[in-house]
Amino acid sequence: KNILNEMYARDISQKIKAAKHQRAKQGKFIGAQAPYGYQKDPSQKNHLIIDPEAAKTVRLIFLLAEQGFGNVAITHELQARRIISPAAYKYQNGTAGYANHTPVKSGNAYQWADSTVGHILNNRIYLGDLYSLKTEVINCKTKQRVRIPQSQQIITPGAHEAIISAEQFEHVQAIRANRQRLADRQRYNLFR
Repeated sequence: KNILNEMYARDISQKIKAAKHQRAKQGKFIGAQAPYGYQKDPSQKNHLIIDPEAAKTVRLIFLLAEQGFGNVAITHELQARRIISPAAYKYQNGTAGYANHTPVKSGNAYQWADSTVGHILNNRIYLGDLYSLKTEVINCKTKQRVRIPQSQQIITPGAHEAIISAEQFEHVQAIRANRQRLADRQRYNLFR
C-alpha cells in the first residue's frame, strides 16, 4: 500500500509541475502572491495589474536610485517619509500570510530592510517581464526547493503593464554596478 501511495503522490506531483509549466509558457502569473507594486487582476487571477499606491513607492525607489542613493540611504528616506514596508502594506490590505514578518510583529510598519530595496531594484518584473519557475521542488516528500538557472526559467516579456521604463531600469543597474565597483576598490585599497 505504501509503495502504491508513494507512486500516486509522485504522479500527482509531476502532473502539477506539468500544469505549472504550461501556464508559465502561456505567460500567466503562477505565484501565490503578487509582487510589491502589483496585484492580481480580480477578473483573471493569472494576470497582474498595477497597484497604484505601491507602484508610487516603487517609482520613488527607482528615482532615488537614479539620484545616486544606495540601498541603505533609500531605506532611510522611505522611513523618513513614513512609507510603510511591503510586508506591512500587504498585511494591511488583507494578506494574512505577512503577520509574522518583522515590520508587522514589531509594530513598526515603516521598518524597511535594505535587502528589500535591493530586491526591488534588481527585479525585472517592474519592466512588465514575467519570470516564471525560478525554483523547483526536487522531491515531493522533502519539499526541498532548488534554484533554477536563469537560462532555464520561462521569461515572458510584456506579460503585464510596466511600472518603470527599460531606460530607467538599465540606468539604475549601471549606477548600482558602478557603486559596487567603487566600494570593492575602496575595500581593496583599505587592505593594501
